[in-house]
Amino acid sequence: MSEVTQNIKSFKVVYPQIYSYTLPELRSNEGSQKIGYTEQENVHDRILQQVITAAFRLDYELLWSAPAFFKEGRERFVDKLFHKFLEKKGIERKSELGQEWFYFNGEPFKSKELFELFRNEKFSGLQNENGKKFPSKTSLKSQILIGQNLYLRLISSCI
Repeated sequence: MSEVTQNIKSFKVVYPQIYSYTLPELRSNEGSQKIGYTEQENVHDRILQQVITAAFRLDYELLWSAPAFFKEGRERFVDKLFHKFLEKKGIERKSELGQEWFYFNGEPFKSKELFELFRNEKFSGLQNENGKKFPSKTSLKSQILIGQNLYLRLISSCI
């Protein structure tokens, strides 16, 4: 019988986080932010993996990082879901910079505001300019029918 024992890790501790950073030295990135996801405890470690290569080292500015959990704290999400939310809110994806770069046009902390909205309300945070949630398709059809009926009544009263 062997005296050798094996130490097998049956789990890995992860720290799901979303983060945003800029590359201030690159003029071509001006106004854009990288929105990423990591399960590493230290967000800076993950960013350094992206900005340091054998050929170059870029300075970065971390704007924010936050846990990638919805407000209830039980359900986590990844950056791709938040990216979809940003696009639905009209934030331009800068594909020429990479899939995770978004243009915030001189409003660097708008990304954090939108993150908090998404984190708290998920996709129901998509609202129109009046602060009202977009109506459902059924509700829109009802509004169209009501509008058509009013229009027909108006026309018939003028005849």
